[in-house]
Amino acid sequence: MAEQENRNITLVDENGNETLFEVLDTFTNDENGKSYVFISEVGAEEDENGYVEIHAYSYVEDETGEGGDIFPIETEEEWAFVESKMEEIEDQINALEDEDEE
Repeated sequence: MAEQENRNITLVDENGNETLFEVLDTFTNDENGKSYVFISEVGAEEDENGYVEIHAYSYVEDETGEGGDIFPIETEEEWAFVESKMEEIEDQINALEDEDEE
């Protein structure tokens, strides 16, 4: 998946229902060579704390770089890597919010 602003993907569930998601971030684990993506449902409502649900998957781009396939994260090591990336992003967001408050 090439990095683009406001990139959306459509996922189809086992019943054939389509759901539109926004690609929030993509990144690669240099140790295992896999690429990962954070997505959130377009139009999702925030919870009482102002958060929306974010999903994480591994992905493989197609030859064009315009699409590809996503896969569930399979191992504890992968989850640990993805969670550390999410924490980095949260820290960056919090730092920006702190700057805005000053």
